[in-house]
Amino acid sequence: MHDILNNIQDIVGLLPVAMIFGASKSVAAFNKACKLAKSGKYKEAIEETKNAIALDPKFADAYYNLGEFYGKTGDKDLSNQYYKKYLEVSPNASDKDIVKERIIKLEGNEDTLYYNKGLECLQNKKIDEAIEQFKKVISINAKHTAACNSLGICYQEKEQYEDALKEFNEVVLINPEFPGIHYNLGNIYVLRGEADTAIEEYRKGIEINPEDIDTFYNLGNLYLSKEMFEDAQSQFKKILEIDPNESDAQSFLDEIAQEKKKTSQEEKAVKQKDKKTEDVDAAEEASKIAKEKEAAQRMAIEKAEEERKAREKAEAEKSQRDKEEKARLEKEKEAAVKLEKEKAEAEKRAQEKVEEEKKMREKLEKELAEKERVAQEIEKELAEKDRMAQEAEKESKKKAVKEKQEFEETEKKSREKLEKELKEKEKEQAVALEKMKAEIDTLVKEKEEALKEVDAKAEAQKQAEAKASEERQAREQVEKEAQEKLKVETQRLEKEKQEADRLLNEKRAEEERIAKEQGDTEKIQQVKAEKARMMLEKMQAELGKKEEGAKKQKRIEDKIEDLKSRITPTDIKGRGELADLYVSQKRFEEATVPLKEILGLHPEYPDINCKLGKLYVNIGQLEEAISHFKLALTVNPRYGDAHRALASVYMNMGQIDKAAEELAVISDLEKGNDIKTDKEEPTKVVSEEIDPDLMSKKLHNLRKLFDDGIITEAEFKERKKKLLENF
Repeated sequence: MHDILNNIQDIVGLLPVAMIFGASKSVAAFNKACKLAKSGKYKEAIEETKNAIALDPKFADAYYNLGEFYGKTGDKDLSNQYYKKYLEVSPNASDKDIVKERIIKLEGNEDTLYYNKGLECLQNKKIDEAIEQFKKVISINAKHTAACNSLGICYQEKEQYEDALKEFNEVVLINPEFPGIHYNLGNIYVLRGEADTAIEEYRKGIEINPEDIDTFYNLGNLYLSKEMFEDAQSQFKKILEIDPNESDAQSFLDEIAQEKKKTSQEEKAVKQKDKKTEDVDAAEEASKIAKEKEAAQRMAIEKAEEERKAREKAEAEKSQRDKEEKARLEKEKEAAVKLEKEKAEAEKRAQEKVEEEKKMREKLEKELAEKERVAQEIEKELAEKDRMAQEAEKESKKKAVKEKQEFEETEKKSREKLEKELKEKEKEQAVALEKMKAEIDTLVKEKEEALKEVDAKAEAQKQAEAKASEERQAREQVEKEAQEKLKVETQRLEKEKQEADRLLNEKRAEEERIAKEQGDTEKIQQVKAEKARMMLEKMQAELGKKEEGAKKQKRIEDKIEDLKSRITPTDIKGRGELADLYVSQKRFEEATVPLKEILGLHPEYPDINCKLGKLYVNIGQLEEAISHFKLALTVNPRYGDAHRALASVYMNMGQIDKAAEELAVISDLEKGNDIKTDKEEPTKVVSEEIDPDLMSKKLHNLRKLFDDGIITEAEFKERKKKLLENF
């Protein structure tokens, strides 16, 4: 629901767009709020969005937008509140996970967010990803014991025991009684072969949690490995005291009892044997014991020295690792600060862009207002001239009443004759127009009948497409010829009108000349007044044409704005009409935008790709035009218009060989032959794991193309068959 926001999204962010299928007050308020937000008026946008919610309390997208708007104004608490309300109203929204992350960030719990992600990765055995998440937590909160402990477990999984030991010791420094930490340390020491140290850690864990069965098990097994049967027996007995149902502990006890019995028998046999030789070997044994004791003391001293050196080495290594880790954290911090600065600069540039667009819009409005003011001044001047002409005419009439009566009959005859000629010409013009209209209607009917006959007799889809293309070209040619005829006839009538005006002006000039020769001032004034009236009428006609042109332009602009406001996210027809309006105004770059949006909804739309290609030709972007013509031919290789357009572009670019290839394809199409082309078909990717959702989406899109009339039933069946075969 939040995939498209047209121009608003570039400035405001990911604002949701309501799926509007009918006008309502709440949706009107919502759309008004989006426009206000586009202009950076977030406070007004917030009020309008609240009005939309008051009219429709279940309007989920309005709550989402409030969260966005309050975030832009810096009010994190209200932003957080409305994001939560959005999830209450729409708990199954497709973007619920994104919104939840925003809520966590607004509440200042980013470390919790990264920690939960790390646990999820650890559970799914994505150890490297889990390590990255836990490191992020520690960079935010260095005393996050749970993150340090989990990071140690990750290193243990990767058999990086030194790193794991470092993290577990860090936990002990922060919280020596952290649950399970001594158990984890004991395990690491076992893996390192340090059994005595492991025993100490297990004992510490039991002191903190006397009912930790896992620690008892590990300690008991460690005693068994060292043949310390009494100690091992004690651990397993404690397990049974905690949980009598632990059968494994009982099994270990039985095993220890058998081992002790066996050892007792062996010791008894040894004692009987030794008793006989006890007196003989007593002195030797005492000497031997003394020597062994001396050797043991010497070994103990050497071992203590080795352990001291090992500790010093470990401490030096730890110090070095701490320095490296500190340097790494500093670098990450610097990178984060740099990223924050870049983000602030990007937001600043976006705001500057909004301000620039606002200033440009205000400048255009001022220019339009100035033009309207100039037009009003021209109207006032014309009105003043009209008034002066009327006054002059009245004055001349008063002075020449008698002469007018004498001249009236002659003037009347002359005027009647001229009017008769004009009426005859108008009649001829009307007859010619009617005749031309009838011819056009006849031609259109003939072409429609021809099209119906072609459609009825079409035996195959290839022939039907070729004939449809020919008929379309013929119809365009006929319409072009009709328009040319109408243009020629209009020009002829305009010339005749100009000739009539010229004759009338000559007559007026002759009358003025005769009046001058006769010294008839009143007649001269009358003729001048008539000329002024005709000039005024001509100026008014020209002004009317300009006003009509301005009104027509205004109607087109209003229609464009109306279409923009009414276009829904899936409105293909509306976007097509908007593109046609832009083309009619020669605004080719703007016309590409709605056509690209249509392709976003239906990528397999050859006509739209072809139209886009032609627009890019007009703009001068020939490479882009070629790309779209080829996309059209990928869907429909027999698309004649696309081949012709490609041939023309290649000719203009001087690529004669490629142009010749396209012309050869066009020739084959016109002859009804199969297309011979070395263009590669789209590669079919065969995967071991097919995505059923993707196949379902492709079938849905194919059905949409058929329902919209973009492809025929035969094309629909053929493409569906190929899709299913590939699947």
